Amino acid sequence: MSRTAGRRRSFTKLAAGLTATAALTVTTLVVGALPAAAFKPYTHNATAENAYDDVTDDGKVTIEGTEYTVRGDIVTALRNQPAAYNAGVIGPDGFPDLAYGQSAIHPDETGKWLQHVMTEAWDAQDDAGRSAAEKQQILAFAYGFMTHAAGDMWAHTLINQVAEGVFPGVGEILDLEDPTALEIALRHVIAEGYVGDATAGFDGNSLRSQVAGETDETGPEYSNDSTPAFEYSAPTAWIYDTLVDPNNPLPVGTCGDGVDDDGDGTADDGCPGLAYTVGDEPEPNRGPLIDYFIDLKAKLQVERAAMQKDLDYEDCNIVDWDCYEVVENVTVDTVRGVTVTPVTVQECRAEYFCVTSPIDEADDAIVNPAIIAYLDAWIADIERGLRHWPELGEALSKTLFDAGTFRDAQNFLCDGDAEEGETDEVLDTDRAKCEDGIGIFQVAGYTLGGLNDSDKPGFINEYLLSMLGAPDFVGEVVEEGGAVFLWLQDLLQSIMPDIDFLDPLVADAKELVLELASEALGFDVELLSDFLKSPTHWMEVGSADIDVPFSDDDVHVDLFDDGDREYLDAVMGLVDPLVGDQVELPDGTVVPSSRLKDNAEWTLEDFEPAYDAVQMSKLLLLDANGLNQVIADHRSPGLLPSVSTAIYTDPAGRPANVMIDGLDGQPWLRSIDSDHSWRADRLPVFDSPDPGHSSEDEPQYAGTGQMPLWESCVARSTFRDVFRDWENGAWYLPGKNFPDHGDAPSAPAWIAGSLGADFQITGDEAVVSGVQWVGVDHTFTVTADDDSFTPESLTTTYAVHPAGSEPTWTTVNGAVAEFALPADADENLEWVIEWTASSECETVTGSQTVRVDRTAPVVDLSQPAATGYDTDDFASVQYTITDSLSGVESQSVTFDGTEVPTGHVLDMFTLDTGAHTAVATATDFVGNTGTATRTFTLLATTESLSNNLTRAVAEKLVTDPKVEKGLRDKLDAALKSHATGKHPTEVNQLGAVVQQLEGQRGKGVNAVFAQRMIGWTNDLIAVH
Repeated sequence: MSRTAGRRRSFTKLAAGLTATAALTVTTLVVGALPAAAFKPYTHNATAENAYDDVTDDGKVTIEGTEYTVRGDIVTALRNQPAAYNAGVIGPDGFPDLAYGQSAIHPDETGKWLQHVMTEAWDAQDDAGRSAAEKQQILAFAYGFMTHAAGDMWAHTLINQVAEGVFPGVGEILDLEDPTALEIALRHVIAEGYVGDATAGFDGNSLRSQVAGETDETGPEYSNDSTPAFEYSAPTAWIYDTLVDPNNPLPVGTCGDGVDDDGDGTADDGCPGLAYTVGDEPEPNRGPLIDYFIDLKAKLQVERAAMQKDLDYEDCNIVDWDCYEVVENVTVDTVRGVTVTPVTVQECRAEYFCVTSPIDEADDAIVNPAIIAYLDAWIADIERGLRHWPELGEALSKTLFDAGTFRDAQNFLCDGDAEEGETDEVLDTDRAKCEDGIGIFQVAGYTLGGLNDSDKPGFINEYLLSMLGAPDFVGEVVEEGGAVFLWLQDLLQSIMPDIDFLDPLVADAKELVLELASEALGFDVELLSDFLKSPTHWMEVGSADIDVPFSDDDVHVDLFDDGDREYLDAVMGLVDPLVGDQVELPDGTVVPSSRLKDNAEWTLEDFEPAYDAVQMSKLLLLDANGLNQVIADHRSPGLLPSVSTAIYTDPAGRPANVMIDGLDGQPWLRSIDSDHSWRADRLPVFDSPDPGHSSEDEPQYAGTGQMPLWESCVARSTFRDVFRDWENGAWYLPGKNFPDHGDAPSAPAWIAGSLGADFQITGDEAVVSGVQWVGVDHTFTVTADDDSFTPESLTTTYAVHPAGSEPTWTTVNGAVAEFALPADADENLEWVIEWTASSECETVTGSQTVRVDRTAPVVDLSQPAATGYDTDDFASVQYTITDSLSGVESQSVTFDGTEVPTGHVLDMFTLDTGAHTAVATATDFVGNTGTATRTFTLLATTESLSNNLTRAVAEKLVTDPKVEKGLRDKLDAALKSHATGKHPTEVNQLGAVVQQLEGQRGKGVNAVFAQRMIGWTNDLIAVH
């Protein structure tokens, strides 16, 4: 074989490998990195820099004007390892790789991942096998990782609203029947790009300009991207141990916990030493790229075990009558668990011997050992590549997120295009044209090919080709590191045109990468690039027709509503931020448009989400003592001085962290892709076409409802003092900064139960047969009392309404509320009294059903009759009482002002003549009184006087017979005169009766009776 021919075959394999690798890598970084970063990575780094500068200046962070001391080991780590902190701030957008962070850490159980990272970082501080510098690097990276999450929890609350939903999964994006998910995804990309463009220092203007503070080989640095650079240097070995190594359990899909996390019916499948992967995916999820290679390793281990079985087994010759082909199962312990693979062997069943297989002998001598050696080498290459995998995350982070790396790539790749003596400046030169043409693919080649100044080799040539199965000698054909890409450049320019069968591969490589990335992402990558480069243009476009994979027709998508960009401008504090421009669309059409002015930048004071991100970035540097001091400094003025506000404690092995530790001892953060994560219920839920966004299914929420600064009643005042709410009007106005929206805080154990409330009814009230009645004069009083809060800080709330109707609540500031039923409250209805007494920590409630009775009992007095009675008549006091409400509590009867019993007999013989009055009175249980009065006149007749005399004699009121006879004779005569109409004579005769009674009063006639009868007789005389 000629030297050239051998070299060309090596070139072919290497070119194919590079093309496949580029497709794999670029697809992953495009799909994984772009969508879920609510703050673009530069914005993350820019906001985090505020917290970093604050703490590294004097070891303290300033929060609302007060300084708080940060642990010395944290401060030292940050001061000594700024590049590690910057890398950590990129967080799951870059580490361990882009796809891992976006598919596993971002969307689900983010808090558990953060806890895992932080716990492992602090455990590493006690690892004697690590250097002091590495320990500091690990700690700085971990706190940067927390900072990334702190930024996203606020940024996604803003971006999700403008995008009208949480960034969807790729499967949802590809649903061409319903473009809702695709529209949400596009709005995310565009809105995030718009906010990123307005970040101070970010260069969204494609025109070349001088880069402040940088030079290249020709002098001052010029570029079409003058965004400030950030240095990234991650603790890659520790990241491997913590997040990549398949032998180390993850916090989600944890191996060995006996839990079926993925719901496939088998616990811990896909874990080393446990059940083999069930279905398509293992329980532990390390993202599609790492899982691909772990799965590949498992398959190679199965294949290697099968080959070893074949090598160890001596096959007989199948032509032998006693040789049989049988299948033996081989148990294989793989990186994805224990499985069984069938191996076909040729078994001798002869009594003595069989002829051995010559083919098997040859294979065992040469082929099988070579294959096993190759598989062993391949498995080892995968293991080695995975151990260095975080270096890929670091390289891609520089590729995608660091403008300094972008300019380094421009300088390296375009140095040969400069004419002799030509400087790098804003001129239409070959150098400028070359640099303007550098894009993500070229920068990826620069970083992954080892062309930069890093002491780490280029990942593709050093690891990835071998992981994909390319023999090691391929990589040895060229020089190590960056030389492979220099060789590839020469190859493309000179050698490959002479190799006809490589022309299509090389010519279509970029299109292949674009096509694969487009299909993975769900829409055209070049269009996505336009969205990123021209976010202002697309913010202004109401709709568009875009090219999507798997469809011959463009898909119509609705993007932003009128006012969406203006809303973002208002939140960012931008006034008149646009300037006219023109945009070249992916099809080459140039259209008039606009872009942000170069000086249109938000500031922390004006842009509340960024302000809040910085505040959280400072808080997460504090341990339990620091956090508790912040809470104490912002304690509610209504809280009694003796009541503790210390709600944080440092867990074993690490300090407390505001981004991790929940009130229940578990991580409180579920997802940094969702919004309003500090709340239990995601309120206020904005209008979204995404059904999942308004779902009442709890896992849809970004938080568990256990975020201490919001959920604890002793810390909510701190939350409102430290953070700023842009959603509910001006945050600085009373009641506008993070209203409860029904999410009541919880009380710590030492406060729970300290609030009580007493409900009293005073005035006219009674309970009758279990029913509470009130009368006209009544008062309801709710009195709250709390052992933890001042009376002035309490509130009482009440509602009075008919049963079954909606209550209208009235709130009284203070511990006491007094109220009553409406004056016109319907007596026929049940009325419900509801009340609450509230402190900042607790609420107690109560209710009482009442009836109102304003109607007095109805008394009907039937006797005595309203007509007159004669002196010899009898009557009685007879009445009835009707009360259909609370009922009669008491009743009474008086006759001529003297109380008499019910049914009292009226004996006219005992009464004087004239008017007499009977009064019946009834009072109900709530004090309403009803009365009935009956007045009659007692009259005498000659006949009644005669009858009265008869009774008086019988009762021995007239004791002298002579007197009796005299009075009888006179009255009999009067009766006759009356009967004959001789009334004057009758009067004279009656007068004689009076004279005799007067003469015998107290003698023959009882004095009292005599006086009464004299009155009767005179009354009779008077009416004649």
